[in-house]
Amino acid sequence: TLWAARMFDASALSPNGFISADIYQFGHFDECIAIDNPVDRITGKYCLATIRYRPDPQIRPQHYSPPAPLYKTLQPHASVWDRLKVTNDPRVIRRDLLRWAVCVPSSCTAAD
Repeated sequence: TLWAARMFDASALSPNGFISADIYQFGHFDECIAIDNPVDRITGKYCLATIRYRPDPQIRPQHYSPPAPLYKTLQPHASVWDRLKVTNDPRVIRRDLLRWAVCVPSSCTAAD
């Protein structure tokens, strides 16, 4: 149905640029809240979820060592997890968190 396609279209579809610290995937707020299907009593609700990227500690335990005081440039062959690791350097935005917009029916709750 058209309203379902609009909800999908209004949501952020895939994270792009998160390795470069583009951690906000906003989707289309106006398109989401404009969804109104009076027949089925469905309206759009814009939700912004926070997703945290973390490797399994048994596979990559060094990711959980204390944060480095300063960020250092990584070599091209470095692990993506090295890029996402938290640092105490105030010049660097956290890369292990992603804010991802999702458009859902307004009847949905955070638990859903």
